[in-house]
Amino acid sequence: MQQLILDIRPHTPKRFDNFVVGDNAEVVARLQAAGRAEAADLLYLYGPPGSGRSHLLEATQRDAARPTLRLSANAAGDFSAEAGTLLLIDDIEQLDEAAQIALFRCFNAAQRDRCLLYTSPSPRDGL
Repeated sequence: MQQLILDIRPHTPKRFDNFVVGDNAEVVARLQAAGRAEAADLLYLYGPPGSGRSHLLEATQRDAARPTLRLSANAAGDFSAEAGTLLLIDDIEQLDEAAQIALFRCFNAAQRDRCLLYTSPSPRDGL
């Protein structure tokens, strides 16, 4: 007989103040600046599962003082975002072809005013 673990811990929101920064202080500072609309940037976070990519993405969205659009692997292939929007894409390598095309068009429509933050487990999955 195998004993099962009952996980009854409450959901803890992902924030910058509950992320273990370690050697990533510069990354966290850039994400916070992007959320405050102080930078139009292209930020690519990669690392193995459990490295904090999704945590940082959620923390950035939670603290953002600008419009955000968060896409996931099951994003519809037709979406748009206004200028100044912070585009957040977790696990970009999982977007289907239609979503990739829509993302490309959306980002190019107002490239100077947009910030794109995306994640994947490998550096070779980047745009």
